[in-house]
Amino acid sequence: MSGGMNQLFKSGPQQFSSSHPFNTQPDPSLAAGPPGVRRLNLVAEGTCGAMALTTVKKAPEAMPMASHAFNAYYLPYQEKAKPSVQLGTDADYFFTAAITGCRLIIGGGGLPIVTHVDGGFYNDQQMDAMCSTRANGTNSTSMRYWDNGEYYATIVVGVRNGSAWKFFAQSYQLNSKTPLDTQEV
Repeated sequence: MSGGMNQLFKSGPQQFSSSHPFNTQPDPSLAAGPPGVRRLNLVAEGTCGAMALTTVKKAPEAMPMASHAFNAYYLPYQEKAKPSVQLGTDADYFFTAAITGCRLIIGGGGLPIVTHVDGGFYNDQQMDAMCSTRANGTNSTSMRYWDNGEYYATIVVGVRNGSAWKFFAQSYQLNSKTPLDTQEV
């Protein structure tokens, strides 16, 4: 297929995510960088079909396998912190680092602010207060939050359709290389 995994993902992100697990350990340059828009490339790895989300730092002609890379917002995990990114129109896709005991707060309407809260540093009461603050903020019309609950890890993916963002979660059990389910957030 021309465009490989990137094109397959873009043709139906939620369906793609139901059958192609994302690697929960991101490219180190993604993990170390600040929240924001990145040029990303999906690459199949290993025999289990996991998809590595990698950054593209060179011109497409220098990386032929990344010629169909796409822009996406990326929200990393940061220890003892709560990094946020406001989604807009600079990209049509969004990815989080793996959520493993953290909470994801999605606040606002058409241009939501998404926050990845370190669950090992902030207790439930503090996280509930953050959710309340986001929900009652001046730029917020609604608020949702996601935690991995019974699952070992979850990666949340967002897709922009016009001016609206839709989010879904791909969840895993411990030591599993395939997603248990992909559900709307």
